[in-house]
Amino acid sequence: MIDPAIALAKAIAGALVLLPGCVRLDAGQFSPIATYGPGERVDGIAVTVLPDRVQVTVALVARYDPSRSLFSLADEVREVVNGVAQLLIPLPVRPIDVVITDLEAEGQG
Repeated sequence: MIDPAIALAKAIAGALVLLPGCVRLDAGQFSPIATYGPGERVDGIAVTVLPDRVQVTVALVARYDPSRSLFSLADEVREVVNGVAQLLIPLPVRPIDVVITDLEAEGQG
């Protein structure tokens, strides 16, 4: 049986790497943000499936763009997470927390 939290975390990860402004997902250094399943782990996305809702935390490194606010990037991340979750799990997703762990300039990294 497929773990729903792992399946959702993988799907969200796949969608977010295509989002302009998202350089990569980041598990963090001291308190890892990840989803754990049998024999696997999805870094940068913590999914908790509860009886009445799904909680998601996303941690990412953002592309530095002075013409774009980090708040708008976080809102786009929430839209992606919510859209993917609606396709896979018949529960509301709340909260969707977005943690921007670092900024990277074009050509850096």
